[in-house]
Amino acid sequence: MDLVKLAANKYFELDPENAGKYVVLSNAYATFGYWDNDVEVREMMRSSGIIKEPGYSQIEVQGEVHFFLRDDKSHKLSTQIYKLIKVMTSSLKDAGYIPDLSST
Repeated sequence: MDLVKLAANKYFELDPENAGKYVVLSNAYATFGYWDNDVEVREMMRSSGIIKEPGYSQIEVQGEVHFFLRDDKSHKLSTQIYKLIKVMTSSLKDAGYIPDLSST
């Protein structure tokens, strides 16, 4: 674990304002159950004023780019989009698909 912390510190020195680096390290700690280290990294972000930009998805349809944030309802077709997602999810479950949620 000491080697990981040393590598992380060197990693942060290269680009200390990059929130993504902190998030990757925090997620790695959480994945392996190192909760104290995870909290420590999140606290480092908070005390340094580093804010993680929210993740998003984007898709281009007929030359128009659409962005979606988690639980975003601002898109003009969001009602239809969420209905379609519900239908697709149900179809996948009916077909026996089981999502691997171990990394979330």
